Amino acid sequence: MSQQIKDLEREVGVQLLERNNRKVGLTEAGQAFLKEALLSLEHAERAIQTARQIANAQQDQLNIGFVPVAEMKVFPYIMPNIRAHFPELKAQFHSLTDAEQLSA
Repeated sequence: MSQQIKDLEREVGVQLLERNNRKVGLTEAGQAFLKEALLSLEHAERAIQTARQIANAQQDQLNIGFVPVAEMKVFPYIMPNIRAHFPELKAQFHSLTDAEQLSA
């Protein structure tokens, strides 16, 4: 670990730790570096969470192609059940002809 800290100090170009025989502490530059590094880690975690939320939202999307008669004869019966079991599901409805449904 000591070598890694020395490598980091060399890369940053400043002394981050004050060392003596009794203790090791952060220099003023080390305190500033630590504060910014922690912020960077928070931003990275937020980026990960955002990416996961977007991926999950895309997984929770259902595209339904239907013929117009289904809008009145089928959806009123099945959609309440689907909503009850999958409240996070985002449903997109597309009125399509039979041929359009097959190609989609």
